[in-house]
Amino acid sequence: MNTFIAALPLRLLARSGAQLARLFMLSLTLLGAASLVQAHGDHDHDHEKQSPVVDNSTQAADHDHDHDHDHDHDHDHDQKAGADSHGHNKTEDDHNHAHGDGDDHDHEDRVTFTPAQRQQLGIQTATANQGDLQQTRRFRAQVAFDPRQQRRVHARFPGLVKSIRVQPGSRVQAGSELASIEANESLRTYPVTAPIGGLVLEQSYQTGELTAAEPLFVIANTGQLLLTFAVFSRDVSHLQTGQTLSLNDGGRRASLTLESLLPDPQNPSLYQARAVLDNSAGQWQPGEWLNVVIATAAFQGVLTIERRALQNREGREVVFVREGNDFVERAVVTGNRDAQRVEVLSGLQADEEYVSANSYLIKAELEKSGAAHVH
Repeated sequence: MNTFIAALPLRLLARSGAQLARLFMLSLTLLGAASLVQAHGDHDHDHEKQSPVVDNSTQAADHDHDHDHDHDHDHDHDQKAGADSHGHNKTEDDHNHAHGDGDDHDHEDRVTFTPAQRQQLGIQTATANQGDLQQTRRFRAQVAFDPRQQRRVHARFPGLVKSIRVQPGSRVQAGSELASIEANESLRTYPVTAPIGGLVLEQSYQTGELTAAEPLFVIANTGQLLLTFAVFSRDVSHLQTGQTLSLNDGGRRASLTLESLLPDPQNPSLYQARAVLDNSAGQWQPGEWLNVVIATAAFQGVLTIERRALQNREGREVVFVREGNDFVERAVVTGNRDAQRVEVLSGLQADEEYVSANSYLIKAELEKSGAAHVH
């Protein structure tokens, strides 16, 4: 018993030591676990510190995606709006830069002039009407003496020229004395008279000279002249002998007939045309240049206006139609024309009143107001 009691402290000590050892090991285990927990907590903490980078990247990607989506949406919207704006601007641009398109526009270009303004500016109007047109060709022609109307005056007998009574440029009557000649054989003096009336063109001898084979004078009848002009080969098909030619020069008028149309021996690309010109009134002078017009085709019952009424705007022919004090631009399509008038195929109706004189003033006013409207 005493032995047991004596050994009891040792046993208790041993048991206490074992327990302490177990406690120590448990403490170590707990400490290890705590360390793992701490380490895991630190790792989670670090992970949480790093995770925002990942999240930010994801969010950035999401943000970029959203941004791209919003941007694309906004861009599409802007493009649509831009397209709408562009379309609106294009319409305005078309409106600003295509005045006078007639049916292509919702409205017409117009300008206002009061009667007083029209009178001051010399703006005149006329009415479109049905009429006839003659298509013509115009040539530059020269008046010439007709060789068939010239006479060469010779001495009847060779001899000495005793006197000269005329000179080149003198006008003579048929039968009037031109010169006197003393015959070589008879020594008698005889007169030389004009066979026709007309203009003395040439004089070959002077007083005291002996006559020979040369004519004393050349006289031309100026009551009948020739009109001569050159025609290019490309225009010959429009002409033929017998056609009527017209002259209109400063109030002088004449109607004549194309007499001949022959190749020019000096120039193979030209033809020489001529017509007889009546000059019994003495209004035409040999050597002068005139404009000759030949009618090559006729058109009857067509709607016509004066050629001077036409203006060109943006590559189109237009006229200006009167509506009260307003003048409205109207695009027209034209056809055949002659020297004064032009056929209207579309754009204008019979009896419509249009500007016939000084229409360029209407055009200038429209262009001025159009420029102000655009800018």
